[in-house]
Amino acid sequence: MKSTDPKPSENSAEANRIRLNLLRSLMNFVHDEASESEIFEFGLRRLGEIFPDFQITFSKLEKMSKASKTILETPLLINKMIVGVLRMESKAPHAWTDLEKLVLHDLTDYLSLVIRDRRSLESARESEQKFRQLAENIQEVFWMTDPAKSQMLYVSPAYETIWNRSIDSLYKNPMSFIEAIHSADRERVIAALPQQALGTYKQEYRICRPDGKERWIRDRAFPIRNDQGQIYRIAGLAEDISEQKEYENKIREVQSIVVSNAKMAALGEMAGGVAHEINNPLMVILGKLSQLQKWADEKSSFQADIQSHLESIAKMVDRIAKIIKGLRAFSRSADLDPMVPCKLSQIVTETLELCLAKFSHANIELRFVESQFNLEVDCRPVQISQVLLNLLSNAFDAVQNLENKWIEISAHKIGKDRIQVAVSDSGRGIAKAIRDNILDPFFTTKEVGKGTGLGLPISQGIIEAHEGRLWYDEKSSHTRFVFELPCTHQRG
Repeated sequence: MKSTDPKPSENSAEANRIRLNLLRSLMNFVHDEASESEIFEFGLRRLGEIFPDFQITFSKLEKMSKASKTILETPLLINKMIVGVLRMESKAPHAWTDLEKLVLHDLTDYLSLVIRDRRSLESARESEQKFRQLAENIQEVFWMTDPAKSQMLYVSPAYETIWNRSIDSLYKNPMSFIEAIHSADRERVIAALPQQALGTYKQEYRICRPDGKERWIRDRAFPIRNDQGQIYRIAGLAEDISEQKEYENKIREVQSIVVSNAKMAALGEMAGGVAHEINNPLMVILGKLSQLQKWADEKSSFQADIQSHLESIAKMVDRIAKIIKGLRAFSRSADLDPMVPCKLSQIVTETLELCLAKFSHANIELRFVESQFNLEVDCRPVQISQVLLNLLSNAFDAVQNLENKWIEISAHKIGKDRIQVAVSDSGRGIAKAIRDNILDPFFTTKEVGKGTGLGLPISQGIIEAHEGRLWYDEKSSHTRFVFELPCTHQRG
């Protein structure tokens, strides 16, 4: 159309035809392969064909020029930001018509819409590409389903590697992964599935692969909400933790060996006293038996003396039996023992049987009121005995060279459901500089070859496994360690 031609009015059929043809030609040109610059060039060329007397340009300016009779401008907005200005320029002063203004606005609006959608699409494609690059190259299984678990929307290739099953089987039946779960774990996992919509789902379970191998899986899930806040996707991540489980098992084996060695070390420290404790009753028994044999040879009538000697022998034998029973119980592994109700008095008495002779030989006063320990706890008795022996052994080492030597064991109930046991000694306490380190593994203040530095950390681990705690009492004027346990039937 020439500028000398009659100008169609804004609402005329000719004006509508011009605007419609412009948009139609742009729509026909725009395709997936067209770049932004190609779309701009086509739009400007079509505008130039409609208004050949004007110079059509586009500049990437953020500000527009001042309005004039030679320039007509309109901003190109994308996401409410000016990315450039579309301009028609006349060589001579010109009264811009409504049609010219409308057509220029139509072009900028359409270009804005096309470029915005094109960039959004490219951004979405780029995001999808990055997502696939990530999801398809990680070792974990990324999965996504609908909330009802009736449709598997996506599952990463790692599923085939870990489960040794095809991805297609999961797309056909999103719940087919359940079939691979070990029968001992399956019901627990199924019961936990509703937690996925709450964002609290986190399960560890075993799977049995078609090749006969068993793998450990850690599976997590979380809900995805739409703009209305409704859950419309469930996404999750499942990872193979078999190597981690194997490593944890090896750590437990090593820990078991360390604990056993520490127990034997503590028992070894008491060994001299135990030997003395057994040897003395044996000497008494031999003496009594010799006297009985003499009376038997003389056919003596000392019936009362014979009875007294027999009773003394029985007591000595019972004492030896208790010591041997304590040694056997203490030396065995208790890691797999169940929690059982047990009187503290029984645990303390059997533990003291292992160290009374050593304390007595060193002239250490042992303070112990048995009635205080008429309390019952759910525990592994052998392990609590180990804790007591560790604390008693440390106390012995601390006071054996002091002038005033005593060790005290006490117990009392705290509230309705807790019991505290304390082992105190006549020492002056632990220096502030090392208090923070005394529960660290391998930390010891004893001379080389005397202590392993494992007694206290192992004791702390045992007490914590019993849902209790162990600590050094800084408020005491003497050295005092305390451990606390739940009463019987109060365990969580």
